[in-house]
Amino acid sequence: MRAMNGPDAAAETITGYGFRRAYEAAAFDQFPLITPSKLSDEARDRGIQRASSFLKELERLDREGAFRPVLFEVVDAEGAEAVVFRDERDYVPWSEYEVAEWDRAVPRPRYSPWQLLYLNDAVELPKTSVPIEWRLDDERRATLDPGLRSFVNWQLERWRQLDREWRDVLLVLIRLQGWYGPSVKGTLLKGTVTLVRHPESGEYVDPATSSRPSTRTRCSPSWGSPWRR
Repeated sequence: MRAMNGPDAAAETITGYGFRRAYEAAAFDQFPLITPSKLSDEARDRGIQRASSFLKELERLDREGAFRPVLFEVVDAEGAEAVVFRDERDYVPWSEYEVAEWDRAVPRPRYSPWQLLYLNDAVELPKTSVPIEWRLDDERRATLDPGLRSFVNWQLERWRQLDREWRDVLLVLIRLQGWYGPSVKGTLLKGTVTLVRHPESGEYVDPATSSRPSTRTRCSPSWGSPWRR
């Protein structure tokens, strides 16, 4: 699937590593990106509240900067399948990314399973709880305490910066997911582990729990950081 070039609105990323580079390096092969439907299922399993129209809620979260997809699967001008990286473009209505699907046109945003780490914050941060009698009292609502107003404004601004705050962490996880888990097959959500033979006992063991010393000493050749595990 061809990756479409974006305009000059390239995202600020760690050491130049962004979603395009991850895609071109096949970083999503082991832990594939997921659809909004799969994201909704995983959110439900984690007790995350979702709107009745989850796709519209996801577009709202994207527009406000709280929770953005990794990319959109689209069809280019020649009718070929392609992808558009969200971090290379400013927000546009999702109708711009719609693709014909059966008898309708729908956008195809794709997310990393790691984004479930902050989806609940994206859903809950723009909300606040107030007593019923306060909501029914016009005079009390008109005289909102300055301290409370300041806090609510801070909370709203934090919500709008949530995806940006998580972006570097997300990219680190994506960069490492194939580097430190080559023996794991399947996906981040469901998978199996290939057992390896222990060099001393000869028994087959889970490499994640084995005391076998690792031969890897670097996190990433491109980063050049001598992180050890």
